[in-house]
This record gives sequence, structure tokens and C-alpha cells, in this order.
Amino acid sequence: MFSPLKFFSGAFLRIGKYEREIEPLLDLSRVLPIVGYLMFLMTLVDFGNIIIPLRLQNPEWELTTIDALSNHSWALLISTGFIMTGFFGINLRQVRIIEVRLLMIIRWGLLLLAALYLLFLLLILTNTNRLIGQIKTNFSQQIQAREQLIGQVEQNLDNITDTNQLLQIGQTLGLRLSPSDPSPEAIQGEIRERLPGLKTQISQQAARAEKSQIRILIKRSIRTAVQLILIIIANCLVWLQTRRLNLFLW
Repeated sequence: MFSPLKFFSGAFLRIGKYEREIEPLLDLSRVLPIVGYLMFLMTLVDFGNIIIPLRLQNPEWELTTIDALSNHSWALLISTGFIMTGFFGINLRQVRIIEVRLLMIIRWGLLLLAALYLLFLLLILTNTNRLIGQIKTNFSQQIQAREQLIGQVEQNLDNITDTNQLLQIGQTLGLRLSPSDPSPEAIQGEIRERLPGLKTQISQQAARAEKSQIRILIKRSIRTAVQLILIIIANCLVWLQTRRLNLFLW
């Protein structure tokens, strides 16, 4: 036979048991916001250290700064999640209005940061192209300088008769001279014989080094761009999922 007394007493016992089970989670929801606020403030301090001093119009600095900002943005999102755990308790009346307003500021700040990161994506593309151009120009200048040095050696080689000076010239060119005859004429002949191969070697080494630097730059830019896209998506999702915070302000 149904007994209302037994039914309601059993329900209250189950509720009490449930509250005892989730009590550690409620305690955690009071601790995590404190960690979140501290983590959020320290992340803002890190942002300031990354940005200052400003060196705008410097593509290398801009790429490095954007990469560092994107790396620290995850801490910003995690700290926001910790702060939001304070709203997961059963008694939401304990949530203070100032906390809601602060989280609303953070919420819109994340959306503005997502919009800023969209601009950063364009900046990454522009600066990567600029740096690739600089890398090619630098290696072209290095090759030209080496070729000019080799040309000067070719023109003046016959006029140099000092053995030590000839050996020093070979060392400057990166040649390991091992003449069987230590006479100036023998050293001159060995240098002259190896100059054409040296020109080819310089071009090949410069081409390999140039490709390596460009490859590293492109990989870094792609990684930063992918990370920015993920952060933009995450920020927008957090902004959408926290839109009901407006209810606490009414």
C-alpha cells in the first residue's frame, strides 16, 4: 500500500545523500574561481611583457609576438573556465552581481580578442611573405659578396707571391690547401684550379640554407595560424555558451 510518509521520507534521504556526494564538487566550485582570477591576471601580465616594448613594422618581432600571444591565450581560456565554475553550484543566489559583471567583461573581451586574431591571420600572411623576401635578398647579397671576393682573388692572384699570404687567402675562401710543393706558384695553381668548384659550392650551399630557413619560417607561420584559428573558434564558443549570463543581471 502506498504511504506518502514513506515516499517523502525516502525522497528526502535520497536528496540528502546526493548533496553529500556532490559536496566536494561544490567546494571545488568555490576554489577554482580564485585560481581562475589569479591565472587570468597573470596571463594579462604576460601579455604586457610580450607586447612591450613595441617594435611595429618589424615582421620578425610581429610574428614572434603573435606566436607568443597565441600560446598564452590557452591560459586565458582555461582561467575563464575556472572562473565560470563558480556558477555551477546549486545555490546560484550566492553569486554576486559584481562577479557576473566581471565575467561579462571577460566574455566580450574574448570576442574582441577573437576579432583581433582574425587580423593577426592576415598579418601572419603578410609578414611571412616579407620575411621570405628578406631571406632571399640576404642570401643573394651573400652570394654576390662571395663571388666578388673570388673575382678579386682571380684578378690579383698572380701578383701575390708570399706563401703565408696565399695560405691566408685560401683560408678566407674556405679552401683547405695541402700543396705538395710549398712554392707560391704551386699554391697559386691549386687556388686557381679550385675556384670554379668553389663558386658552384657557394651557390649550392646558399640555396640549401635558403630553402631550410624558408621551410622553418613557413612551418612556424602555419602552426601559429592554425593555433589562432582554434583559439578564435574556442573564444566564439565560450562567448555563445555564456550568453545566458545576462539573466543574472536582471
